[in-house]
Amino acid sequence: MNHFRIPRLLPWFLFAFLVFWILYDVLFQGLMFHAEQKILLFGGGAAGDLSLPLEEVNQVLKAAHDHMLSINDLGNWLSIASTLTVWIAFASTSTITLIAGYYGKISEAGKPETVQTEGLPRKAVRMITFLAALGAVLTAFSHMAESASQKQFARADNLLLLIDDARNELTTAKSVFEERRILDKLTLSMKR
Repeated sequence: MNHFRIPRLLPWFLFAFLVFWILYDVLFQGLMFHAEQKILLFGGGAAGDLSLPLEEVNQVLKAAHDHMLSINDLGNWLSIASTLTVWIAFASTSTITLIAGYYGKISEAGKPETVQTEGLPRKAVRMITFLAALGAVLTAFSHMAESASQKQFARADNLLLLIDDARNELTTAKSVFEERRILDKLTLSMKR
């Protein structure tokens, strides 16, 4: 058995792993969209004892809901960007292994088993340098995008709770002043 075959096959195993990883993510896990949430607006009979016009109340609730959905959409796009950049970063580091394996020289029989990469062509060295830098930048971006997506999802979830709280508080408000304060508090929360 030729025991030098494994180092030459390693880049191809890494490439096969990348393809499997992408297919697994897409087919079995999807691209991990954070589900959109729905809210209930006040209808004719559900308005209860509201002092403010129903259209005005529903307009604020709908604006908050639309803002929540836009925050959620941003989180989804950041999550997708994170996943894609991880795949590209892995592909770039796998390509480095492929290039090193292609140009690497196997030591002669009877000598220690090492792979020598000295004397790589200048073009290959430039490509390896570029791919290493690309992999590092994409890895950093991926972590930043994933962190930002989680913050956006938390903001959307928090806004949903605030919308639900405002709706519940509106049903028990005793005056126009309280209703206005509840709507203003929700509007202010949207802008943070």
